Amino acid sequence: MEELSASLYEMGDIDHAYTYINYCLQNAQLYRNRIRVLGISKIQDKIHRAYQERNRQQEERLHSFLVMVSVLSVVLLIAFFYIFRQMKRLSASRSQLNKSNQLLNVHVEELSETYRRLADVNNQLQSLNEQLKDTNRQLRESNYVKEEYIGYVFAICSNYISKLDEFRKNINRKIKANRVEEVKILTDTPSMAQNALKEFYHNFDAIFLHVYPDFVSDFNALLHPEEQIVLKEGELLNTELRIYALVRLGINDSVKIAEFLHCSPQTVYNNRLKTRNKSIIPKEEFANTVRSLGTMQI
Repeated sequence: MEELSASLYEMGDIDHAYTYINYCLQNAQLYRNRIRVLGISKIQDKIHRAYQERNRQQEERLHSFLVMVSVLSVVLLIAFFYIFRQMKRLSASRSQLNKSNQLLNVHVEELSETYRRLADVNNQLQSLNEQLKDTNRQLRESNYVKEEYIGYVFAICSNYISKLDEFRKNINRKIKANRVEEVKILTDTPSMAQNALKEFYHNFDAIFLHVYPDFVSDFNALLHPEEQIVLKEGELLNTELRIYALVRLGINDSVKIAEFLHCSPQTVYNNRLKTRNKSIIPKEEFANTVRSLGTMQI
């Protein structure tokens, strides 16, 4: 057993060597063998010193481990508090970010609403601009038509004054010459009024087509192909076209049209009804469509 303890000591197995040598010492002391006790004591002393040295080294290592564990614990605790603090900051930042995001969403919604309103206002402005352009166009057209027809009316009036004056002089000469029968024949015949009316129609047709040269073709485009108006040779407008020429100029009342054209209101009404029945568009839209016909020649 002593040799085994020594061998284990040499092999570095201090624990078993120490246990076995103590066991040997106890047996030697039990049998009161002094020589053996002395030999065992020498070996035990060597093993005991090695055992204590080993324990001291283990204690030092344990102490080092404890220090390291303590340091690591402190570091871990500091890290824990740091992480906890950072998490609180992160939570606060996240909360602030959420608030900022909500505020941003509110601003985005307000901006979207503002953009929508701006788009609506822009559309309204564009619509008003188009209406203004249309109004300006109508005003220019109206002014041009007025200028053309004012000149036409003055020319007609001047011409009629000249003709009336010539007619007066002719009547006066015949009366002075006592040619009463000729005066009676001259005043009884309707040819003068008929000729004047024909001249009036011709002048009206000419000045209207001068202002709206495409009126006839545009008007025919509103009718079925087989119902389109074909003018006679030398004819500028016929009664049907003349009625709607006045509608194009803004005169929509049949009585006023009849007075202007020196015909009966029933004639005007029948012509308008007949024309609407030939239309390719709804009857209730026909008059409004006619009022926009024709490209004005300025």
